[in-house]
Amino acid sequence: MNWVAVGIGVAVVLIVVIVTTGYVKASPDIAFIITGFRKNVRYVIGRSAVMIPFLEKKDYLILKLVQVDIRTESAVPTQEFINVRVDGVANVKIDKQSDLIERAAENFLNKDDKYIAAIAQQVLEGNMREIIGQMKLTELVHNRDVFAQKVQESTEDELGRMGLIVVNLTIQNFVDDNQVIENLGIDNITKIKKEAAIAKAQSTRDIAIAQSESDKEANDARITAETEIEQKNTDLEIKKSQLKDIAERERARADIAYQIATEQSRKALEIERENAEIAKAEKQSERLDKEIEIQERKLSAEVGKVAEADRYREQQIADAKAYAIEKEAEAMAKKAIAVRELGLAEADVMRQKAEAQNVLNQQALATRVIDLLPEMIGSLSAPLNNVDTITMYGEGNVSQFMGDQVKSMESVFSGVKQATGLDLAEIMQGKIIAEATGDAIGKGLHSEIVNHDEVKVEE
Repeated sequence: MNWVAVGIGVAVVLIVVIVTTGYVKASPDIAFIITGFRKNVRYVIGRSAVMIPFLEKKDYLILKLVQVDIRTESAVPTQEFINVRVDGVANVKIDKQSDLIERAAENFLNKDDKYIAAIAQQVLEGNMREIIGQMKLTELVHNRDVFAQKVQESTEDELGRMGLIVVNLTIQNFVDDNQVIENLGIDNITKIKKEAAIAKAQSTRDIAIAQSESDKEANDARITAETEIEQKNTDLEIKKSQLKDIAERERARADIAYQIATEQSRKALEIERENAEIAKAEKQSERLDKEIEIQERKLSAEVGKVAEADRYREQQIADAKAYAIEKEAEAMAKKAIAVRELGLAEADVMRQKAEAQNVLNQQALATRVIDLLPEMIGSLSAPLNNVDTITMYGEGNVSQFMGDQVKSMESVFSGVKQATGLDLAEIMQGKIIAEATGDAIGKGLHSEIVNHDEVKVEE
C-alpha cells in the first residue's frame, strides 16, 4: 500500500473541505468577525476570507443604517414650563472605525437592527428631554435645526461608547395640550398680517414715491432733452445765419471782384479802343501826309513840266523868229500844237479851280459851323443857367448827367451832318491836317493858274 499517495489524497480532501466549509464573503453593509486560535480578531467587510473550520468562529455586525423613531410619550416642560411633546426621526449606524467597531462588537454582536434601534431610541429620547428643558418653546419651534443639532451633539459621546454614530436627526412635530403653539401661531399670524399690511403700505408708499421720482426723473429728462433740442436748434440757426452771412459776404466780394474785373476789362477795352482810334488817326494822318506828299510831288512834277514847256516854247519862239522865213510851216505846226496844249492846260486849270473852289467852300462852311458851334451848344445848356447849384448823389449820377450832355452834343452833330453833310467830329479831328492840305493845294493851284495866264498872255 502506498502511504504517500494516501497522505496526499487525505491532504487534498482536507484542503477541499476547509475551502468549501471555511470560505466566507461579506457584503458592504455587514461585518464578519472571525475569532479562534489566532491572537488578533479579523474583521471582514465587503470582501472574502477563509477560516479554519472547528478552529475559528464567525460572528456578524449590521453596518447598514438603522432608522429610529423618537417620540416623547409624555409631555416635557420647556424652559418656560410649557409642556410639549416632540416627534422626530434619527438614522444611526455602526461606524467602521476600528475602535468603534470593537465597541459595537461588544454590544451588538449578532444583534438585529431592531435591537440596535431600541437601544439608540432610549439614548436619543433621554437627551431630547434634557435639551427641551434647556430651550424656550419659540426657540424650539423657530430653530428646529438648532434643537436637532444639540440633541445630536449631546448623544455623540454616549452612543460613541456603544460604537454607534448619529448620521442625521430630524424634528418632525411639536404638540402641546394647552394650544400655546396654536396661539403663538395666531399671534404670529396677526403680527404677520400687521407686518404684511405695514409692508404693503410701505411698499405702496415706496411705489408711489418711486413712481413720483420716476415721473420727476422722466419729466426732468424730457425737459433736459427738449432744452438740449432747443439749444441744438438755436445753435443750428445761429450756425446757419453765420454761414449765410459768410456766404453773403463771399458773394458780395465775388460780385465786387467781378465788377472790378469787368470795369478793368471795360477800361482796358476802352484804352485799347482809344489806342486803336489813335493808331487809326495816326494812320489816317500818315496816309494824308503821304497823299499830300504825293500830291506835292505830282504838283512839282507838273510845275516842272510846265516850266520845261515854257522853255521849250521860248526856244521854239526864238527858233521861229530866227527861222521864221525858212520854217513857217514848222512854226505853224508848232503853233497848232501849242494851241492844243494850251487848251488842255486851260481845261485842267479850270478843273483844278473848280475842285479848289469846292474845297474852299466846304472849309468855309465848316469854319462857319464850327464858329456857330459854341452858340448852338450854349443854347442846349441855356436852361442850366437858371440853376444855382446841382448836387449829385452816388457814383452813377454824375456819369449819367455828363452822358446826357454828350448825347445832346451828339444830336447837334447828327443834325448838322443831316442838314449840310458835314461830319463835325471828323472835321474837328482833322481840321489842322485839312487846313495844311488846303493851303498846299491852294498854293499849287495858284502857281499853276498864274503860269497858264502868263502863257496865254504871251500867245
